[in-house]
Amino acid sequence: MQITVRSDKSGRVSCILDSLDDDTLNLTCANVTFTGKDFSFEVPSLGVQWSGRLSPDGNSLNGTYSQRITVPLKFHRTAAPTPPPRPYEISYGPALAPMSADGIAHALDRDLMEALKNGALAPKTSAGVAIGVYRKGIRHTFAYGAAKPDAIFEIGSITKSFTGLALAQMAVQGKVRLDQPVRELLPAGTVAKPQAAEITLLDLITHHSGLPSWPDNPELSCRPVV
Repeated sequence: MQITVRSDKSGRVSCILDSLDDDTLNLTCANVTFTGKDFSFEVPSLGVQWSGRLSPDGNSLNGTYSQRITVPLKFHRTAAPTPPPRPYEISYGPALAPMSADGIAHALDRDLMEALKNGALAPKTSAGVAIGVYRKGIRHTFAYGAAKPDAIFEIGSITKSFTGLALAQMAVQGKVRLDQPVRELLPAGTVAKPQAAEITLLDLITHHSGLPSWPDNPELSCRPVV
């Protein structure tokens, strides 16, 4: 993460924040203050707040970063901003032919053999993986490492795969466009059209929207499972 701090002739201070690890760039800071050695800013689109002090030698900003939780975060002065990482080069191997449940088990046993011996699924890691297949009304579960066939998991981000597939299907069917602004799909009047670039469906599905990963006003409740 990096910030680029500037001041104009009148002394007004502004900054831009880049989160290089998730390719979220050029986020405009708000409520930037620089008084004496104290410096602070916010990024409302991410629910981010940072506040701290400039070091005596002027080469670092030492403070705390808040986004749902508060953690220490120090910025070090550099001669120039760090450029964003180069896009990943994606390549695809040939698709596997359809196979039976027995064939899937054989393929998994073969492909995970080394991981189970010395890799990510070795006994010393306490890691595990479970794969479920539902086909022709029959459920098959394949478990490796520390995982068990009857283990219960919070699926969490696995749902992103389903969401991405649903969006791809709707785009192919012409029901939505990948470059379509999200605003157009909300009830009329929910969000005013911004002067800057709009958040699109592609931005959402590729995690480039700049929106916070968790809303700041969730109404959480615990209900018994019957």
